[in-house]
Amino acid sequence: LTRRIVVFGGNGFVGQNVIKTALQAGINVTSINRSGEPSNFRWEGKTTAAVKWCVGDIMNAGSWVHEISEVCGAISCVGAFGSDEFMEKVNGDANIRAISEALNAGIPRFVYVSTVENNLPSFFLKGYFNGKRRAEQALLDAYPTTGVVLRPGFIYGSREIPNPAPSAVKAVVGSTIKIPLGLLGKPLETVFSTAPMSKLRATLPGMQAILAPPIAVQCLARVAVAGAIGSIDLQTTGNILKIEDIVRESRRIQQVE
Repeated sequence: LTRRIVVFGGNGFVGQNVIKTALQAGINVTSINRSGEPSNFRWEGKTTAAVKWCVGDIMNAGSWVHEISEVCGAISCVGAFGSDEFMEKVNGDANIRAISEALNAGIPRFVYVSTVENNLPSFFLKGYFNGKRRAEQALLDAYPTTGVVLRPGFIYGSREIPNPAPSAVKAVVGSTIKIPLGLLGKPLETVFSTAPMSKLRATLPGMQAILAPPIAVQCLARVAVAGAIGSIDLQTTGNILKIEDIVRESRRIQQVE
């Protein structure tokens, strides 16, 4: 039988890459997000019927919970910036609701894309980091043996955004613009992964998040999908995978593919 996973927040940059990675592995996907299928989603140059796009507000489980009854794993890519109150709601409450509903639906595994460790002053993006950590704890409580927390830093890859140009220009160059974040992310990953930078990150106040090595979105997506289908040995890795753990696990997965 074809496996199926559910991705919360599948219409964003990370979510779309997670979906494409699942499709490449022959896994069907149900995506739960507020806007449904993104207009710029393409896989191998075409849209695909292997993805079921479901419009739903995570905080209103009645609008989507019936869509997740027959999946083998869940991944949440839900996250946002804004006011502290808003960030607590999206990064914390929404993810906690998704975890709770997934558990109630009998989904055996859950992967949460969180964020890097942080030692910045407590007032800096307080709602963002606190919301993420609350969701992490909820996941570990609900899925103590099959829950996976991924803690990436800056995530790079080719990101598409809507083209703000007039319609006549869009007709020629396209409705979206690709931003090659790898031009910045890849060199920084190389530099920040060196021993001297790792030492600075560990010793300088407030540098845990700022000097964290960026990570390729394909690398993150590969590990997220593996976690959702039970292909990660959590007794070896532990439930919380930091940046270096994600990179190491991604390389292992590539070797066995």
